[in-house]
This record gives sequence, C-alpha cells and structure tokens, in this order.
Amino acid sequence: MRKLVIMLSAAVFLLSCAGMIALAAGGNAGTAEIVKDGEAAYSIVYSQFWTQNNSNYETVEYLRDLIFEQTGVELPVYAAESEITDREIYVGNTYFALGHQKERIEECGLVTLDEKITGLGGFSITTSGSRYIIAADNYDGAKNGVTCFVRDVLGCDLTAVPEEKTATLAAPAEVRICRSDYLECGTDAVMEIDGTDIGEFTIVYSSDRNEGSLSDAPFFDTVNTIRKYLFAITGRVPAMKSDSSEPSGHEIVIGRTGRRDFTDLAENDMVITLEDGTLYICGGNENTTSAACGLFCSEILGVDAGRYTGGSVIRVRAGTDMRSQAAFARYAAEGVEPTDYLRDNLSTFLGTDETPCFSDPETAEKLYEAIAGTPHRSGEEVFIICNRPDFCGCEKCGGKTSAFLEAVSGVADRLAAIDVTVSILAANELRRPSVDRMSDNVGIYFAEPHVCCAHPLGDPSCGINAEIARDLEAWTEISRNVCVMDFTMDYQHYPSTFPDLGVLRPNFNYYAEIGVNGVFMVWKKGGASLEFGEIRAKLIDALISDPSMSAERYGELESGVIEGLYGENAGVVKEYIRKFTEASAEHFTITSKPDEILPIKRNAGGTGAGAYDLTLAKEFVCMWESIYERHDPPSPPLYGTEMDDLEKAYYGSEYYLPLHSRVQLTEWINGNIPQEDRYAVFAEIVGSYPQK
Repeated sequence: MRKLVIMLSAAVFLLSCAGMIALAAGGNAGTAEIVKDGEAAYSIVYSQFWTQNNSNYETVEYLRDLIFEQTGVELPVYAAESEITDREIYVGNTYFALGHQKERIEECGLVTLDEKITGLGGFSITTSGSRYIIAADNYDGAKNGVTCFVRDVLGCDLTAVPEEKTATLAAPAEVRICRSDYLECGTDAVMEIDGTDIGEFTIVYSSDRNEGSLSDAPFFDTVNTIRKYLFAITGRVPAMKSDSSEPSGHEIVIGRTGRRDFTDLAENDMVITLEDGTLYICGGNENTTSAACGLFCSEILGVDAGRYTGGSVIRVRAGTDMRSQAAFARYAAEGVEPTDYLRDNLSTFLGTDETPCFSDPETAEKLYEAIAGTPHRSGEEVFIICNRPDFCGCEKCGGKTSAFLEAVSGVADRLAAIDVTVSILAANELRRPSVDRMSDNVGIYFAEPHVCCAHPLGDPSCGINAEIARDLEAWTEISRNVCVMDFTMDYQHYPSTFPDLGVLRPNFNYYAEIGVNGVFMVWKKGGASLEFGEIRAKLIDALISDPSMSAERYGELESGVIEGLYGENAGVVKEYIRKFTEASAEHFTITSKPDEILPIKRNAGGTGAGAYDLTLAKEFVCMWESIYERHDPPSPPLYGTEMDDLEKAYYGSEYYLPLHSRVQLTEWINGNIPQEDRYAVFAEIVGSYPQK
C-alpha cells in the first residue's frame, strides 16, 4: 500500500507538502565556494558499496554534470573508501563503516537513511564542517536530493543550460534540508528535549528485543513511525540501540527496559515522562506501549491524521509527565494473520494430542510446570488455546467447557507470582462462558469470524450480530480482561472492494459501552496493502484512542483522511465509497463472495455483455477514470482474471493508473461475470469510456 499511496498522492505529499527544513544562509553563517575562479574547489564523494547498484552511481554523475553545465568545471569524483578531504559533497547512503568512511561517520555527521524513514523519494541535505552531505536510501531520493542541492542550495536555474558559464559557484556554509514522503509537513521545525536538540538523542529499547524477529516487528514498526515523523518535521533521525549499552545522557527510552522500572503500570496505563534529561515512553503491556508512542506523536509531535499541525519549535520541558489510560489495551491493524491465535496448542504444554481431562488436578499441574519452567520476560502473555470440538466426557467434565476454564483460572493465579499472564480464545465451543468468574490474570480473546460486516455488532436488528453480542456481553460480565478479535475486515476474497468503513465507529462505540478493554483488528496482510487499507488504518488509529467518537467527528475524520490521501480527487473517492456501500447487500460476512455482496443483475437471458446490467460497473470504472490520466483503450480490450495478466494487458505503469484499486474493481466484476462472457463485458465497459 505504501508505494500506491505515494503514487496516488504525489502532488500532495512529495511535491508540495513534504517535510522541508529551511536553509540557514543568513547572518554570519557565510558561504563556501564549490567552484572558484573557474577551478574546482570541492570534490564529489560516494560509497562504493552504495554504488554497486549502477543506477545509484548515475546520481553521482548527475550532480557532476549539472555543475559542469552551469560552470564548465568538472568536479573530481572518487569513492569514499579511497581518500578523504575536508571539502566534499557526499552523495548517497552509508551502510558499512569502512576505512575513511568510518571517520566521516564519527567526525563528519554522515547519516544513514532508510526508505522506511524517508519514503521512496525522500532525502536530506546537511552540512558538517565544510562538507555537504546529500543522503538518501535509493536512486529516486538521491536524484531528488541532487536536484534540490543544485537548484535550491547553489541557486542554479535548471530550466535551461546557461550560455555564459558561472566562474564562481557558492553555497551557504550551513544547510539543513529534508524531504519525506510520509507526512504532510511544510515547516522548519526545531525540536528540543530539556533544552537539547533532538539530533543529540538516541532511541533505546530492551535488549530482549530482536529487530529481525517477527514477534518484535510491530514494536520496531512503531519506533520507526516516530523516527520517520521526526525526520519529516525536523530532519533529524535518532539512532537506535539496546539498553545493554551504556547510557549516553540523551535518550528516548521506549517500553520496559533496564533503564527504569515501569512494572507497576497496569495493562491500560500509559506514561510519557522526562526525568534527568531522559524521555521515557512506556505502557503497561506491548500494545499500550504502542498507544503511548501514538500519544507522543499526536500530543508532542503534533501529528494528526497524517498532517503536521505544530509550529516551528517543539519543546519538551523538564517536569513533563503525561499519564493516561489507553482506551483499549490491545490493538493491531496493519494486516495481522490470526492463525497463531486460533490454533489449538494444548499438545505443546501437555505432550499429547489426546483430549485432556481438566477435572484432573494433574492436568493443571502439567500446564503450570510447562509454563513456569520456561524463561519468560516480566509481563509476558502466554496463550493456552483449546480450540477443539470435543471436551472430556468423564463424569466430572461431562463434555462441558467449565472444567477447562476453571483449570486455566487456577494456573493463571499461580503464574501471577512470576508476572506472567494467561490468555485464552473464546471461540467455537468456548464462545459463551460456562463459569461465573475468571481470574483477573486471564485475558479473554473473543473471536467470531462470521460476524455480519454490513451491521454494527451492537445492532439488535441484525439477527446474526445480536446472537454474537449476547455471548460477548456474557464474557464482559465475568471478566475485566476481554479483548475482541474484530474480523470485519478479514475478507476471504480481499482482492475485491468491500464496503466496511461504516461499521467501524459504531463497533468501537459498542465495545467501549460494554466494557471491552482490548480490540485486535484482524485482516489479511494482502488486504491491508490494497486500496482503502490506508484509510481504514488511519480511522482505526483514531478510534483506538477515542472509541466513543461521535458520528460527526468520525465523518470529519474520514473526510480529512481521504482528502489527505487523494487531494483534489477526494470527492470522487468519497462518492465511490458511498455508492458502493449503499448498493451492497443487506447482510454479508468475511466469507461472502463479491457477487453475493454486490451482485450485477442479469437482463433477460442470453450471453455476452447484453445479458448483464452494467450501469453500476461502468459508473464505478468511470469514477476512477475521471481521477487518473487514461490513454486509448488497449487492443484487444482488457481481459483476464490473474493480477499479473491484468498488469501486462492494461494496468501497466505507463497508464499511470492505480494498479490495486483497478484490480479490486476488476475482481468484483469477474466475481459476477462467468468466464465465457468476461471478454465481451470488459470490451463493453472499456468502450463506454468518454473519448478525449
């Protein structure tokens, strides 16, 4: 989705409102002469490792050629690993500290940027001593940086090659420019924490975490969100290190670490506090730590729905101490597969696949010993999943679920002494509780994939959801630790567009009303990356902190998010969403097929395009055509069911069309039209486009 969003909103994000930090050229800053009296005064330097990609080296040549066009002087070009001087223009990125390059990193402020921080076209231009550093992760960013350097720093007119060459070409001695694809920001903000510039800070995390671990990936995604916002706003990118290193004096410590004891925080608690120059951001568990990071971004950095709303100075002053409770303790919305949460794991603890007797005290003892005997981090959550159709049929168990729940409660009470919590899955046979109370050390993950996505869960007029809501509310009456696994976006046929934005707010309203303390948004990773995935994620980000949000506020938020992503084309996108939602079926679930959710009506008999009412299909397709530049229809017309074929036949990049949105729309049409009629139907739709 990230690449698509950048493409859709290039005019909004990349060109006009990318984070841009101003040049410091006034006062006594002075200038540096790049070319003096027709002679080269500077050299161009690059990393041999970075230019192993030949296209990256083209950006080095591009800088040399642009300066030559303006001055007639060719600056020397050499690899950073070969030599070092004090008058350099460094182009590109540094991945390994080799030879002279290490000196540049340690003494010259050379930075390493990542596409995750800058976006595809992002870059920074900074100075360190007499050196200029044009840093970027890739070809696009480096070329943008070189263009900006020559045009905006050196002040050259790039619209034409000058007839008379410039004998002396000078630049401000101090420069700081950054551009990001990720945040709508047009400011020269400076950020200080307790009077120290943000560039002096390092982000610290627990040494128990591993950047390469899938389980820790959400944490590092959250940390990198902070880093990319800081880059867009201030041009500074704090480095990261674990708490196994010595304290550096200027740190932003995220989560539970050895730097400070936060074990007293409750599950839903969040804290942002500044103590002795160190900023701590922490929550009671993994998810509220993420929520605390979100609070930092919104309340301190001033980022609201993808826009920077702050001023030119951000100050975090001594005595800052923000404490609050996250609306929900658990949250994930960027494509989370539920497999690990739904898979029965009793055999892992008990060493057998046979159905255990939970009335037997020995079973509970085995569970406890299996968990307590394994090293766990303080505050860790362990899942005991019993997701099976059969329970022990002995006289005491009677095939019921109560013995399992009672055994889990007993085990959880004992594990509380070592600060380990237990969570279970309330699904299938366990969807409705069969006991009067659960231990406070047990978390309940309520999971019902077959919820109706056309109605809010708390809507009593929907028979499907009314029954599910009854069971959910029963769990909230016997436990204060209930998390809902919300499946309203986990479509099995996710390549097709589905109307679900309308149920998000009332569902969150309902969760807050009945006392749910966690929401886990489940959706396929593929679906999260397709059209409207970014809209859903941003709306959920807001709802997670304000689940009781009013319809009016939600409408304003949805409108703002769409406008931020689609700019001047937001009106058409809003109309598309409205029409698709209004036309969809009265009831549908995540397993419903495209033709069940929004059928294309058949005319009286026959085959070919005339056998179908294509009015709505043509209208939807033309909405997208009104947004994006289109070329003459392909010949033969669009046809095919595989995404790869669609891309080759019609959705190639040369058409400047959003591949994902068009594929989703095509999948909906394919889902309604039999194979033998698709060629004729697509020919009819393509032929209906207004000709330019």
